[in-house]
Amino acid sequence: MYVNQPKVLLVDDEKEVADAYALRLEAVADVSVAYGGPEALSMVEESDPPDTVLLDRHMPNKSGDDVLAELRSDDVQTRVIMVTAI
Repeated sequence: MYVNQPKVLLVDDEKEVADAYALRLEAVADVSVAYGGPEALSMVEESDPPDTVLLDRHMPNKSGDDVLAELRSDDVQTRVIMVTAI
């Protein structure tokens, strides 16, 4: 890992999917993984939030749309990329 790598938070309720994405991105980013919406929100609220969030749209309990709405209502300026199965 290099010093100036972007911080990326991967959010997916499917552990295998999240871990596969993380494995690919670790070469170019400082990657953290959250396996659900509530965990993702608490990680973004940390003192050193991620630069970008890769957010699964379809998750139980708190969907990606719900997480995005909460981030925006809290005026979080982190970039968010919504992903879903094709």
